[in-house]
Amino acid sequence: MQDVVTEMEIKKVLDKVTFPIEEQKLWEIDMQMNAFGVKVDKKLVEGALKIAGIRTEQLMVEAQNLSGLNNPNSIEQLKEWLESETGQQVNSLNKKDVPELIKNTDSEKVKRMLEIRQELSKTSTKKYDAMATAMGIDDRVRGLLQFYGANRTGRWAGRLVQVQNLPQNHLSMLDLARELVKNQNLEAIQVIYR
Repeated sequence: MQDVVTEMEIKKVLDKVTFPIEEQKLWEIDMQMNAFGVKVDKKLVEGALKIAGIRTEQLMVEAQNLSGLNNPNSIEQLKEWLESETGQQVNSLNKKDVPELIKNTDSEKVKRMLEIRQELSKTSTKKYDAMATAMGIDDRVRGLLQFYGANRTGRWAGRLVQVQNLPQNHLSMLDLARELVKNQNLEAIQVIYR
């Protein structure tokens, strides 16, 4: 009963507010865009995820062989291993600290483990995971933007794939790269784009 009373009070306040026509039009555009969605290249998404999975497995095997660790992706196990290899305390393996650790080591073994750590911690395929999850049976992703999603500023807000955060692409031979990914040709990608 309390909910109904509250809703009625909210309605009384909102009935006095004149909603700007421009804002109504923007909201309608938002509804139309999100209903239509954005077409996603399903084969490209599947190829990217497959290649990422293969590459992750390759790196894990290399790291296990190099270090003898059961789970080289474990920060604690890797810290202990690095400390035993270098004789120095490792406080952090975060994104900003690993390049400094690489620069300050003379051990090729340690350097390679840290490079593997960098590659394994990349989030570059997270967008593909999000696309695969959000994609409908017609290969379209809907609900990517929300009008007035940022309450204080009134700005649009990204949802699901966060398309507003996609990095710019400066890759030469982009069409070739896409075809190689679609065909899951990891060997060619490694030769051309290393």
